Parts: sequence; structure tokens; C-alpha cells
Amino acid sequence: MPGMHTRGSTLNCLYRYLESNAPPDTLGDLIAGLPSDLQEQLGSCSHTGWYPAEYFGALNSAIASLGQTEDEAREHLIGAGTQIATAALNSFMRLMLRMLTPSLFARKFPAFWSRDNDFGICEISDVQATSAKAQIREAPVDHISIVAIGYVSTALSAITGMKVRVDCREWSLDNPRPPTANLDIDWSEAS
Repeated sequence: MPGMHTRGSTLNCLYRYLESNAPPDTLGDLIAGLPSDLQEQLGSCSHTGWYPAEYFGALNSAIASLGQTEDEAREHLIGAGTQIATAALNSFMRLMLRMLTPSLFARKFPAFWSRDNDFGICEISDVQATSAKAQIREAPVDHISIVAIGYVSTALSAITGMKVRVDCREWSLDNPRPPTANLDIDWSEAS
């Protein structure tokens, strides 16, 4: 499988988010801006199939364009990550949810990454009782670090029952694909 790929389940979730949140009068234009091969498969990608990573970036960019400001774009991208995590929590993560502690989820995040993406490097460090640090490198997909915030915060919130704070300072609309994205993850009650 040469090249870089992501799972169809991720693409289906991103498309559902775009379809649900785009104003009806702009959805058609957003879809028209996507790669033609992706347009033909929107919403019907095989959940376990592998698709070009460029599709992930194209959908992320369309989602980011829903925001009028950088903060709004960030919120939409986090919402898309939440959509992906919610689907995972309702499928393959459902049984694991009962066994995972927040620290164990943090340690397993690179494995979850590799399950759905065959590109980029995801590493976890400095796992503490209520926090951890993640680093995403060599992931040539626009806005992926902010989508990851939605994924991680949603999954950890489901595990802890608390609000989870995840931050990434390297990302901006002018820098949608930082070479290294550092995620600071905090699931303490004080967050």
C-alpha cells in the first residue's frame, strides 16, 4: 500500500460533520472543491478501507472554511474530531472504554493513530496522573492536529466524565500543517 492513507471511517465522519454544519447554500461549492475521486465516494467509503490521506486534508480544509475567524475554524475542526471519536466510542472503543484509565488511553493514543492512519508519527510522553503530552510529526494533512484535539478530548471525557483540556499552539490557519504539533492534554478536575 504505497503512499499515505487513512481509514474510510474517518472520511465518513468528516463528511457527516461537513454535511451537518455547512450552510445549505454553500455545501455544493464545498463539495465541488474536493478531489473528484473523493466526491464520488462521499459518505460511502468502506469503514475499514484505506483512502489517500489527501482526502483527509481536503475535508479538513472544507470544514475549516466554515469558520469566519480562526477561532471558529478551530471549533469546527475540533467538532469534526469529536464526530470521529464519537463513532469510535460507539464501535471498536466501546468495550475498551470500560477498561481504559485516562493514563492508559494516553499511552494507547499512538496505537489508535496507527489503526486509522498509515502516515505521520504520533508519540506520547510525560504521562502523569492527570496530564500527558502528545506529539504529531510528519503528518502531511492540513489541520490534523486540531482534529486530533477533538478526538482526544472527547475520548478522555468519556473515560473520566470530566471536561478535558487539549491545546496545540503550533497550528493556525496560516500554518495548518505544522511539521511538529505538540498537544498538551489535561484531564484534571481543575481544568
